[in-house]
Amino acid sequence: MNIDMNLLYKTAFNSANEGLVLVNKTGEIIEVNTKTIKLFGYSKEELLGQKVEILMSSKYHKSHVATRNSYHKKPSAREMSNEKSHLFGMRKDGTEMPINISLNPFEMEGERFVLALISDVTKSRKLLEELKSTKDNLFKLNLELENLVIKRTKQLRKSQKLYQLIAQSFPNGIINVLNSEYEYVFAEGKDLKNRKIVPDSLIGTSFLSQFNESSKANILDKLKLVSTDSIQSLQVEIDECYYELNIIGLANSDNVIDQILIVQFNISQLKKHEKEQERALVKERELGVMKSRFVSMASHEFRTPLSAILSSSSLIEKYEKEEQQGNRLKHTARIKSSVNNLTNILNDFLSFDKLSSGNINVTIERFDLMEAIEAALDEIQVLKKKGQKFIVDKDATHTVESDPKLLKNIIINLISNAIKYSDEGSEVEIRVSEKKESIKIEIKDSGIGIPEEEQKKMFQRFFRAGNVSNIQGTGLGLNIVKKYVELLNGNITFESKLNVGSTFIVTLPKIFSHV
Repeated sequence: MNIDMNLLYKTAFNSANEGLVLVNKTGEIIEVNTKTIKLFGYSKEELLGQKVEILMSSKYHKSHVATRNSYHKKPSAREMSNEKSHLFGMRKDGTEMPINISLNPFEMEGERFVLALISDVTKSRKLLEELKSTKDNLFKLNLELENLVIKRTKQLRKSQKLYQLIAQSFPNGIINVLNSEYEYVFAEGKDLKNRKIVPDSLIGTSFLSQFNESSKANILDKLKLVSTDSIQSLQVEIDECYYELNIIGLANSDNVIDQILIVQFNISQLKKHEKEQERALVKERELGVMKSRFVSMASHEFRTPLSAILSSSSLIEKYEKEEQQGNRLKHTARIKSSVNNLTNILNDFLSFDKLSSGNINVTIERFDLMEAIEAALDEIQVLKKKGQKFIVDKDATHTVESDPKLLKNIIINLISNAIKYSDEGSEVEIRVSEKKESIKIEIKDSGIGIPEEEQKKMFQRFFRAGNVSNIQGTGLGLNIVKKYVELLNGNITFESKLNVGSTFIVTLPKIFSHV
């Protein structure tokens, strides 16, 4: 069976999902496809013979003429726009739309032409903006299919060579023609080259053989509906790549469909971006739920210290006599303790927010670990209960290269917990030991301990053991500590017995490495 190549390529030309505009050396439009007419709102007759600037935003008109003349001096296949440089086209009604344009120059019988492939990227631009607006600043995205622009002469628009060039230059796709048995009679396109497939090797083979059973069934359903009047579309997967198939029938001289044209687009990048956006939105929703939960919890936790501050402040005013100094000091200490509780809640919230949005930077310095621990202990002396003592390995010197601020937060959080969950008069031990390449910090208390059945949940967000219901806390502290330790390439473990005490062990590299 002979293939009417002119009909084949004309059908492929007008079936393209992007606008195709053929322009000569002087910038005159000599051919457009159906998609171009739909994009810009002109009739074909209104565009033919016009300068290509008619399709561009008026702000480009003057500069584009010079750019076009310069381009023809050294023509090359290239894209005119990217993420940092956007172009805008203008429809017949004067409205603008963001577009991507690709150029592909060629010569035919001594004349130079360019074929432009134009895509309306309004939806993908909007999708990209939505993706970039998420706080986790995920992954920076590129949502647009590749665009190709080729220019040719009006007289050659129906020639086999013109349409052959369109197929060979097809951006990330394949033009397939099948017979009634769904076997290849023609295949061409850049995606074949990318997949290292020789087009001629496909002739006579089954188009369906490359698909799994599920995709094959879906394609067969579409093939049964094929006609010359409408395009059947579906998406399929081949070797972990995603494709959109646009299927239309090709009729012979007797108006009988004896061949099928399948325009195959590689949409893997778009699928990837869609999945990334979906993950980003899921993460954003989870973060929103967690923040709402935290705000609700924090509001509840704020009531107790605020009530204590208010009542103690009112009572202090009543103790005016010198012999009432003890009462004044008691309420002053109560106010200080309540303020510290509020500060801890706010610090947990700020750390939680920064960690959740990825805004924690690791700054490495060389410093003495024991000096850092002593500074942290001085800062939290005010939190100690009556008679509580710190026992520290004071004589040791351990030089490390790490982030002193993160390490300080780790130490303060763990020692604060040891104080909070231990009785008056108890001891909190801080021991540091050193190996060749690592440092181990142990913080031991003799407090209430952690029930064995709940120990596996201790690093989860908002989790608090059942035996601490009467002690204030956000349930975020250990989760924050664990994330800080991981940022420093370390790990944290603990040992605990109910009503005996707990020991938290942090192991960190002596020299932090970004690898």
